[in-house]
Amino acid sequence: MKKTLLLVLFLSVCAFSQTFKYQGSIGVFDEASAISINATGFIFVADKATNMIYKLDTLGKALVSIGGYGWQTASFDEPVDIFSSTLDVFVSDKNNHRIQRFDKDLNFVSQLYKREAKNQNARFGYPLGCAVSNLGDLYVLDSENKRVIKYDMFGNFDLQFGGFDAAKFRLTNPRKMGVAPDNRIYILNDNSIFAYDNFGNGIRKMEMGYDVSNFNVIGNNILLFYGHDFILGDLISGTTHRLKIEFPEDFDFKKLVSFTMQNSKLYLLLKNEIQIYSAGQEN
Repeated sequence: MKKTLLLVLFLSVCAFSQTFKYQGSIGVFDEASAISINATGFIFVADKATNMIYKLDTLGKALVSIGGYGWQTASFDEPVDIFSSTLDVFVSDKNNHRIQRFDKDLNFVSQLYKREAKNQNARFGYPLGCAVSNLGDLYVLDSENKRVIKYDMFGNFDLQFGGFDAAKFRLTNPRKMGVAPDNRIYILNDNSIFAYDNFGNGIRKMEMGYDVSNFNVIGNNILLFYGHDFILGDLISGTTHRLKIEFPEDFDFKKLVSFTMQNSKLYLLLKNEIQIYSAGQEN
């Protein structure tokens, strides 16, 4: 029988643990809301207080910034999520009910706005997140209608799922989404994680059993934060382990907004900065 990932029970714990040590902080923000790091290591941050998007290098130098409040292209009304690939950056412009697409240097490319589409299934409002699969499909987390909508690479509606007709995989309080390399879509719904295939079929429901503050899908791994703990789970093997993190003495968990990992480094996005932690391995 295929092993089911049950993070709450810690059924299969890795034989080693990693200790992440604080290395320093980069960036200066007013009220950061999202972080994404692309494959080449560039860091993109959204600041919802200033409605700005920043591109930083690994040393924290701000290379490009765009934004300001408004409806025009490259302006925002509460950017709440960022998804970056090697070539593109997608921003969930929540109160403007759209997804804006930029190139890697934050030059405007296009926008997806479907609030007034004739096809009601294609409409979305107050998007909380978006992600692009390896197949080029764009998924939008529609908080207004509590569902996920899938569009092709040209912005054409494909399907919607997780809505009122999804039975036990119906979304009631979707909070964040992520897409894995196998094109499965993961949604944090209240304190459960729902998994769907790329056709919108519900395939797994993971009840955490505790209050999950946030999560992120990073490659074939899922990283959960609750209380003061980070749990890293392997989506293929089902193994999990708790990350050991040496926080600075003055670390304020109330300021933690989001997080991601790359190249054995943990990036914690706080409201005003990014803190970087490097991993060592202990047997």
